[in-house]
Amino acid sequence: GGSRGTKFMIYRNIFITFLFAGIWHGAAYHFVLWGIWNGIFVSIHRAYSKTSFREFLLIKGGVAYDVACRLSLIFFLGISAIFFRAEDMTKGWAMLSRMFAISPDVPFVGNFSNANFVLLLVVFYFAGVYFYKKPLEDLVKRPVALALFFIMNFIMLLGFSVTESQSFIYFAF
Repeated sequence: GGSRGTKFMIYRNIFITFLFAGIWHGAAYHFVLWGIWNGIFVSIHRAYSKTSFREFLLIKGGVAYDVACRLSLIFFLGISAIFFRAEDMTKGWAMLSRMFAISPDVPFVGNFSNANFVLLLVVFYFAGVYFYKKPLEDLVKRPVALALFFIMNFIMLLGFSVTESQSFIYFAF
């Protein structure tokens, strides 16, 4: 398989796989960039996960390490999704620049400002931490926790719902 061989061959195979995944989605620069971006960060994650430093942080890092891991995942996936969804590189770079324009005057989606979006992400982060290791069977036994679970999911649906109809991304090809 692709994970047998030297370290160079393993990382080369990861990179090539994601590069081809980007090309497979469409022969446009933004899909190629999406594949390269993911190939680089999956390779970095693989290299990092094999270090003793990671093991040390898992033991000693506690909540701070958990928060940093979750935020970095959201950040890198969010950047990747921008270029996957963009119609071309110009629009991808424009979306990326707007993403980092932290100002209540810069709308993010419709009238939804970046400040509101960040607040919503914080709420969902803590909900994710709370419900992460709780099986659904435990939630059913505790009515308050079950109600909180459904309320958080309902808020998430309202917060991230589409305000206008868009065609499915694969219909654009």
